[in-house]
Amino acid sequence: MTKKALISQADLKRMAAIAKSEGVVVSVEVDGKKFSVSPLSQQDIAIEAEPRRGLSGLDEWRARRGAPFAGSDQPAPAVSTAKGKKPREIDAEKSVNDWYAYLGYDPKTMNDADYQRLFREKEAERRKHIPAEPMTKRERSALRQLLTHGVGVSVRNELIKPCGPETEERLEARGFITFESHPQHPNSVVAYLLTDAGKAAAMKLPPEA
Repeated sequence: MTKKALISQADLKRMAAIAKSEGVVVSVEVDGKKFSVSPLSQQDIAIEAEPRRGLSGLDEWRARRGAPFAGSDQPAPAVSTAKGKKPREIDAEKSVNDWYAYLGYDPKTMNDADYQRLFREKEAERRKHIPAEPMTKRERSALRQLLTHGVGVSVRNELIKPCGPETEERLEARGFITFESHPQHPNSVVAYLLTDAGKAAAMKLPPEA
């Protein structure tokens, strides 16, 4: 019989999301054993910067509560890199428990299917409100850039800067862009296409200062 892992892969992924969004070392103790997850190195961050559809739910949730995260329009929190100093630690267990409470998920009585269902419901609810929110600076910038290419033209995502996962998700939720996915990786966005609604919105934008 296979011995159950002390900490699940899903928990490690959530810890990694916290470490990335906060720029900290996340530690949790389980059965007397301590597990730590560190922030990505600059090289790893460059690799992870490839635009992708959607965001870590935990990252997005923290952002809405005022905690900046990678890809956000908000400035990232300052992290000391002085020699001999370690990044500050945060309570990973509390963050995960708060996340569960936000979803309405009880790990003691619910399973992975319940988690996925609750997550999808929260995401759908959140996305419904995006069109009513003011556009961010990055959304406006991306629209102006896409307008120069025209409606329905496939534009490689690396040509639209800056336009990370948060910005592309918001533009899609507004109906301003559609995605072209990688043929072998459907969840990986490789290009954007401006829609008629996106063109109309872009043409209404005031000139850049």
